[in-house]
Amino acid sequence: MPRASKLQISVLMFLHAFALGAYVVPLPTVMAAYGLGDHVTLVLIMASLAAFISPLIFGSLADRKFGPEPLLGIVTLGAGVLMVTGSLCLSQHWRHPAFLIVMAAYFLWASPGWGLLTSIGLMNLSDPQREFAPLRVWATIGFMVGIAFVSFVMKADRSASSFLVSGGFFLMESVFCLTLPRTRPPESAAPKRLRDYFGWDAWQLLRERDHCMIFLTTALFSIPLAAFYLYTSKHLDSLKVEHPAGVLSLAQVAEVVSMLGIATIMKRFRLKWLILAGMTCGILRYAFFSSNLFTFIVAGISLHGLIFTLFTMTTQIYVEQRVPHQLRNQAQALLLLMTGGIGNLSGYLISAWWFTQCTSKQITDWSKFWSALTVSIVLVAIFFLVGYHGQKHSHPTRPEPE
Repeated sequence: MPRASKLQISVLMFLHAFALGAYVVPLPTVMAAYGLGDHVTLVLIMASLAAFISPLIFGSLADRKFGPEPLLGIVTLGAGVLMVTGSLCLSQHWRHPAFLIVMAAYFLWASPGWGLLTSIGLMNLSDPQREFAPLRVWATIGFMVGIAFVSFVMKADRSASSFLVSGGFFLMESVFCLTLPRTRPPESAAPKRLRDYFGWDAWQLLRERDHCMIFLTTALFSIPLAAFYLYTSKHLDSLKVEHPAGVLSLAQVAEVVSMLGIATIMKRFRLKWLILAGMTCGILRYAFFSSNLFTFIVAGISLHGLIFTLFTMTTQIYVEQRVPHQLRNQAQALLLLMTGGIGNLSGYLISAWWFTQCTSKQITDWSKFWSALTVSIVLVAIFFLVGYHGQKHSHPTRPEPE
């Protein structure tokens, strides 16, 4: 089977993340500028709900019918068209429901993108534990460049042009997908039943103890992690920090440094200890936040790269190396469902409730807020430590990293 080059994968990572960064970060301010500020939470919930539906469908089609490369091209083509349509909805001042419908369609269509992109990246590497991080770092760089381009070059922090830029880069990615060598699933894998189109086989992975522990831990860990994206900027604002967005950008910088620095040592450790190390960094981050001191909060933000590299990337590598070859796209989609669907949706709702419990007369007890989340991650780490066993024998399709 011909392989995509590392350069091709790096370009894909960059283009995809650039398109996301161009609209995701300015989304709240753009919506507020066009009178839609009260609907930001609804849009976030729509994104989480979409992760329950389309990723598994596209993952199943990638494993059984088309391969991930053409499907990524189709996904990014639709994402680009819908982003441009969303820009028109705002700039032409169409009615609010029109914009929300377009965003719902966008999330449903575009949410499989990361899963397909991850599968393409991992399946074309001979040693994912060593090689994936230096390629995945281009996604973080693309995200940062996308934010900077929209904010400093386009000056579109409150403009529908940010959606237009995002759409343009999605369309560029779609065209670039045509250059990728195509993976063709065997004819025997073609869907034969209706359930085959909905990724039902991926759920059967939960019957195996270690697979179940990885997917459940991913969902449980994502619940407290969701609070980081929603409330860190509010915490910084309560401390009268002048540029909270700039401070938060340290998370992306730390991500780049971590992926480039840790890739060489990841191969030396079992996946179990890498995942536990990632959760330990999550515990330290919220423990630092609970101090309510700016210096410690900055230190906690700087741990973001280690959390992402050690936990998120390791679970993706686990899926590639431990799940049967014919289910890898569906398994990556199920992992996306656990994080973006179950984890984020539950995290948004639970952290919003907990925030109100910790807030009285518009004053938030941040120590109480973050301390409870710290304890929750400790419990998840104990759950994983006790429940996950690992294996020393290699899987028939891929070398076992443990």
